[in-house]
Amino acid sequence: MNVEKAIVVRNLSYTYQANTPLASPALRNVEMEVLPGQFVAIIGQTGSGKSTFIQHLNGLIPTGPGRIWIDGQDIGLKGTNLKGLRQKVGLVFQYPEHQVFEETVFADIAFGPKNQGYSGELLVEKVRRAMGLVQLDYDAFRERSPLELSGGQLRRVAIAGVLAMEPSIMILDEPTAGLDPKTRDEILEQIARLHSETGMTVLLVSHSMEEVARLADLVVVFHDGAIALQGPPRELFQRDAELTALGLGVPQIIRVMKGLVNQGIAVDTRVLTTQEAADQIIQRWHKNA
Repeated sequence: MNVEKAIVVRNLSYTYQANTPLASPALRNVEMEVLPGQFVAIIGQTGSGKSTFIQHLNGLIPTGPGRIWIDGQDIGLKGTNLKGLRQKVGLVFQYPEHQVFEETVFADIAFGPKNQGYSGELLVEKVRRAMGLVQLDYDAFRERSPLELSGGQLRRVAIAGVLAMEPSIMILDEPTAGLDPKTRDEILEQIARLHSETGMTVLLVSHSMEEVARLADLVVVFHDGAIALQGPPRELFQRDAELTALGLGVPQIIRVMKGLVNQGIAVDTRVLTTQEAADQIIQRWHKNA
C-alpha cells in the first residue's frame, strides 16, 4: 500500500448487530483516500454513517469487510498495536468535555502522555506545548479544575489532551456542537491554526456548510452508509440540486450569489466566504461605474 497516503479505505462495510433480527447496516462499500496534511470535511444527515466511519479509523470499531491503511499500515491485521494506532490517530468526540475527567487541567491533558511512559520534565513539556497549541495559558490553567471552566475552555482542554499525544491525524466529530456563535468561531479558528501550524491531517465531521466551506480542502458526503459525493468545496457546493436531494444545503453566501445571478447580475458563484463575495460584488460595481 502506498505510504504516501495518510488514510486509505477500501470496500469498508459495517452492520450493527450483524446476523441477528435487529441487524442494521451502517456502512456500505466505503472507499476513501486522504493525503498527508489534507483537511477533509465529512458531512451528511444524522444516521448517514459518519460517526461509525470515523470510529473505524482508530480501531474503536474493528475492521470487518473491507480494509483500512493508516500511514501504510493495515490496521485490520491480527496483532495490530491498537494503543499505538490511537496515539497516531487522535479522536475528539462530539461534546468533547465528556472526555475530561481528571481533577485538574494538567492531570487531564497529561493522562495520555503518562500512559505513553512520559514523566517529569518531558511530561510537563508535552502538556505545556499542547496547551500552547490551543492557546490556554499554562500557568493560569494548569491547576484549575475542569469544573470551573467555560464550555469553550473545556473544548480546548479536551483537544489539548489529544494533541499531547502528538498524533499525525486528528479527527473531530462536531467539535462546535452546542456552543454559542462567538465560542464556536474561536474553536474553529483554533482548529484552522492547528492545521496550519502543525501540518497534521485533519478530518472534521460537521453539519455546518459554512464551517466546511471555510476550512476544508476536500468534502466527503455520506448518505445511507455510503459516499454519495466528494470533491473540493468550491466545486462540490455548486452541485446544490444533488446536495438538496441528499437533505443537505450549500453555504448561505453561495445562495446569495446565485440569487444575484438569477436577477441578471453577473457574479462568480464559486465563492466560499463573505469576503470573497464582497470582492466579487465590488469588482462588479467598479465595472458598471
